[in-house]
Amino acid sequence: MAAGADDFGAGNIDDPGGWQRPTEETGPLERGSELEQLVREQIRGTKVKPGDVEAILSTLGDSPAGREIADTIASGRFREASGFSDVVSNMSRPSELSGCLEQIRLANRLHEAGLTDISFELKQGGHEIKPGVLTGPKTDLDLVAREADGTVHGWQFKDMTGADSPAEAGKVVRNIFKKIGQLTDSQADIQTFVVDTKASKLDMETQLGRLEKGYEGKNVQFVIRTPDGMFFIPRGGRFTPEGTL
Repeated sequence: MAAGADDFGAGNIDDPGGWQRPTEETGPLERGSELEQLVREQIRGTKVKPGDVEAILSTLGDSPAGREIADTIASGRFREASGFSDVVSNMSRPSELSGCLEQIRLANRLHEAGLTDISFELKQGGHEIKPGVLTGPKTDLDLVAREADGTVHGWQFKDMTGADSPAEAGKVVRNIFKKIGQLTDSQADIQTFVVDTKASKLDMETQLGRLEKGYEGKNVQFVIRTPDGMFFIPRGGRFTPEGTL
């Protein structure tokens, strides 16, 4: 018999500990505004291609979350962070915006909690994620944060709500395990896989035992967001450096 949701720290949809999927309610970037000029100034001199700037601004001007993202870029808080230019560049493609928003919102949350050693878009092998420890070839982390004691956290966001994505929970979990090497190869001390699925909460409950075994065997934590609720695996996991959810 499969374990119940409560055995695995199912998230309360009314109190999800800051892990709600971004709702994009902040409003678009006002084109021609002072904020736009600040964004341009912060992008200038980074690795963002000059030819992508107008496309990025157009994306922010069309997005319900454009102003929020623009505020973050304009603040300059992540300008020197490794990989942040890649996140900004990705916004030249509107289809990439939802993933960028996830990264930026979590990074802002960590920064507000006092964590400043943050990097983005850590991919492939050969990166020294901590002294003497290199990432493996399958590595693909959307966000990395290091605590003062050297503990390294890595997160990967995966959206499985598209038209071609499975709606059956068993297939969702199978897809998760196909991608799990993106985290395990990273060698991060604490690895968290955040997955959006169109499978129902009730259906996903039947698969929690498999995910718990995945945590026990691979040391990967899971935040599973369904249309009608959330699950956090394992109970008491450290899903963010500032504490448990």
